[in-house]
Amino acid sequence: MIHLLESGVMCSSTVRWCLTLAALVVLGWCSAIAQQPCRLDCDSLSVPFRIVEHVTNATPDCRVKITAAVRACMGIWEIEIRSIEYLDGCQGADPVEVRRRASSELVRLNIMGLPTDNSVWRVSAPSCWRIMPTNKLVPCRSECCVSNLRVEKRLDCDKWSITAEGQAVVRPTCPLAPAQNGQTSIEATAGSGCFFSCEPILLTK
Repeated sequence: MIHLLESGVMCSSTVRWCLTLAALVVLGWCSAIAQQPCRLDCDSLSVPFRIVEHVTNATPDCRVKITAAVRACMGIWEIEIRSIEYLDGCQGADPVEVRRRASSELVRLNIMGLPTDNSVWRVSAPSCWRIMPTNKLVPCRSECCVSNLRVEKRLDCDKWSITAEGQAVVRPTCPLAPAQNGQTSIEATAGSGCFFSCEPILLTK
C-alpha cells in the first residue's frame, strides 16, 4: 500500500535519490503483503538502539507515554514502537486508536530527532497488543507490521515531509477480548487476550 502525500518534491542530489531508491527496493517498498522482520539485520551490541519517550494526548482526554527505540542500520533509520503507558483520562478509550495516534505523533513530529534530508525511516510495531493490569500496552505476539517512510526536505525552505509510505501488514490471530457487563475496553483486555492494531501512520493531525 503506497500513500503518495505530496507531489513536486525534488531531491537535491541525484546520488542521494538513487541511494534512497535502492534502499526502498531492499525494504520491499511496494509490498503491502509480504512479511518483514521486526528488526533489520544489524547486531544490537555494535549498533545499539537508543530509547525515546514522548508524553502526548492520544485522544483529547487520554494522556499517554509512548516508548520507542531508534538506531541507524544499513543506511536506514529504524524506529521500534515498544510500549504505550496510559497516564490519565484513558478510561474507556479505544486502545487501537490510542496506539495509532500516539505512534503517529511520535513519527510526524520527529520526536526522535532523525535526519530529514532524503532519508528512509522504517517504523515497526507489534501486530498484536495486550493491555496489562497496570494500564500499559505491550506486545503479545512476535509478529510486526512495518511502515517504510520516505522523508524529503524541500529545496526552497527548511520544511520536510513524508512523501510516501509503503506498509507491510501481518495479521496473526489476536482477537480482542470481549467486554463483559459493566467492563470498559481496558478492563476487558487487561491480562486476557490480544487485539490487532496495524494501521498506517497518520501523517496529518
